[in-house]
Amino acid sequence: MPVLVPLNLALSGVLVFKYHRDVNWPQLRTRILPFTALGLPIGLAAFVFVPGRPVKIAFGVIVLLLATLQLGQLWRSRRMRSSLALSDSTTGRARPWTLIESCLYLVAGGIMQGLYASGGPFVVYYSSRAIADKSAFRSTLCVLWLILNSVVCITLVCTGKITFETLRTAALLLPAVLLGMILGDRLHSRISEQAFRVGVYLLLALSGASLIFRN
Repeated sequence: MPVLVPLNLALSGVLVFKYHRDVNWPQLRTRILPFTALGLPIGLAAFVFVPGRPVKIAFGVIVLLLATLQLGQLWRSRRMRSSLALSDSTTGRARPWTLIESCLYLVAGGIMQGLYASGGPFVVYYSSRAIADKSAFRSTLCVLWLILNSVVCITLVCTGKITFETLRTAALLLPAVLLGMILGDRLHSRISEQAFRVGVYLLLALSGASLIFRN
């Protein structure tokens, strides 16, 4: 995590600077940021005190489960496009979540953000239902990661986990991250909303499976 956080800050910062006009500020201010911020201190405390391997396996299981559920939702919505049962069958969104449902997922995302600097599965799962446009989806989450990971970075510096060696490793990886960002940015403008969401959840499923089998 001490390597990942500085890289994530660089990536999010560039994308926020470039696409800040696409941010869904109402969603970010009223739901996503407040609730994830509630879970962040819990995740940071767990990162310091909880053994890593069991938590990594649990995280992998959760990521794989959420990704599979959402892929199933997208597949069902594709088969039922002609039905009025879905509120937005073209994007695979179902009914809006209640405040309690939103709170549970976003607080869990904050916990995972503090624990792994990757609250993505929970927050992405919520945001994919709340934000239809893929550009707004991306920009809104980039602002969130920039804010939360700034807090995480300060915590890691204060606890001595970010060192010269971790920064050196991050610097070595930075060109690959920037290359991936450029390629992803170009691809983002060329794919449909449906293909974008399928790609997001396939990557989440693969990353969850990887965590499980590597640990």
